[in-house]
Amino acid sequence: MEVRLIMRLFAIGDLHLSSQGKTMDIFGAQWEDHQNRLFEKWRQTVRPEDIVLVAGDTSWALKLEEAVPDLERIGKLPGTKILIRGNHDYWWSSRRKVNAILPDGMVALNVNVWTRDDLAVVGTRGWSLPGTPRFDENDQRLYLREVNRLRLALEQVPLNDVRKIVALLHYPPLTKTIPCSGFTELLESYHVAACVYAHLHGKDQRLAFEGTHNGIAFVFVACDHLDFRPVRIDL
Repeated sequence: MEVRLIMRLFAIGDLHLSSQGKTMDIFGAQWEDHQNRLFEKWRQTVRPEDIVLVAGDTSWALKLEEAVPDLERIGKLPGTKILIRGNHDYWWSSRRKVNAILPDGMVALNVNVWTRDDLAVVGTRGWSLPGTPRFDENDQRLYLREVNRLRLALEQVPLNDVRKIVALLHYPPLTKTIPCSGFTELLESYHVAACVYAHLHGKDQRLAFEGTHNGIAFVFVACDHLDFRPVRIDL
């Protein structure tokens, strides 16, 4: 009798891939040869039937065509990959254009929802939170725009068919010093099960909130924090 393996959900972010030779070594010894280490640990951890949420800052490329080699390398890894845009993904022009060049088994998510079985994943980039250092009027404008984009994505969730909602952001929706925001209010009002985010590096990682807050599991997945291995998300 054929045995069907159960789909598992993983996440990782800030891959910072570069087929053009840019390295992350200047950010610390933990980044040395990080691309090969990441690919090896991904293959050890993820199965073809699994899903991997990629929380932004995927490639250092500046143009869409320059990102193709990095996206193809991800495409060859096991699992279905769901990508969102990070603040360094300058190559990301629009969701439609990105999806048009992605390999099979990869989906670009931006202000919309992706579903499989009883799982729904919504995604947007996010932004700096009010109360963070040097937060100005322009940040306020972008913050409000991203909060609205998360709202628009959540409104697309087919609630009759979905029992578990996961939000995929690049920027943190809360920190240890900023426990609530427009993002967290939306996540709570839509009964989101888990929120995955990345973005923080170095000393800033001390601000990352990990754990359950008001019924939502917050998972910080910057790859240097995870020792470059995708982490499983249990719902």
